[in-house]
Amino acid sequence: MKGEMEKERDKLQSVIAGLEERLTRIVATPALSTASKGSWESYTQFERLDVDTRDELEAQIKLARSNLAKLKEKMQSNPKSCSHSHPCLCSQNRSAEIAVMSMTTLQRIEDMKKFKLDGNALFNSNKCHEALQKYQKALIYYEYCFDAVDSEKRELEQVRLRCLLNAAACTLRLESYKQCVEFCNEALEIDDKNPKAFFRRAKANRLFNRHDLAKRDLKRAVELTEGGKKCTDIQREMMLLQQCEEQHKQATMEFAQRAIGGSSNEDNN
Repeated sequence: MKGEMEKERDKLQSVIAGLEERLTRIVATPALSTASKGSWESYTQFERLDVDTRDELEAQIKLARSNLAKLKEKMQSNPKSCSHSHPCLCSQNRSAEIAVMSMTTLQRIEDMKKFKLDGNALFNSNKCHEALQKYQKALIYYEYCFDAVDSEKRELEQVRLRCLLNAAACTLRLESYKQCVEFCNEALEIDDKNPKAFFRRAKANRLFNRHDLAKRDLKRAVELTEGGKKCTDIQREMMLLQQCEEQHKQATMEFAQRAIGGSSNEDNN
């Protein structure tokens, strides 16, 4: 029962994080009008749709937080006893933790590889939430490998790196861009010249409307990728980033023009 509550808590926290990120993007970015230029009625209508979306998101966040608070109250009678740094899906069964601790580092590495392969299969089936859980489980096993010798540490870090990169890919599809950036940051701590980490962090930053950071990471990905700008994925991402910057610039100009126009009308009246 406890394990199911833990899973439900993690799911709610993930939902809340995703909703908050979407709300932040709406608040931070002026409305990007797809309506005909110069139409005051169509502009305000599009802007109103953003307000409606914002209200809806705020209501969903409020409901999710309420459900999370109720769930946490139920869990207080049996508090979490583990100290995993990554989001934990364990059942709180201490015998399972003891079993992991009794393994050799090589056995843990083999299990991590298995979790990674399972996650890959789920990801390819578009089951990103389940795939993310597999990668996170592998990352939790890593935390128990404090007794690894040098030869094991190299292999261990490589498996961890792949799990972090794959977890970042999952969070991109799940639209949890802040978490994606965190996974990429950890990956870059292991390999500061990893083009996939820079590329995925660039994409997350673009989707989170942090265009300057996205441009910097994308530039680094170009430098580290064989073929550079000729890479199809990089070409597509550069095009999308340019479009986002142009749309943001255009929307900002339109917003300023509307504000100036409104001020002039008030002065005339």
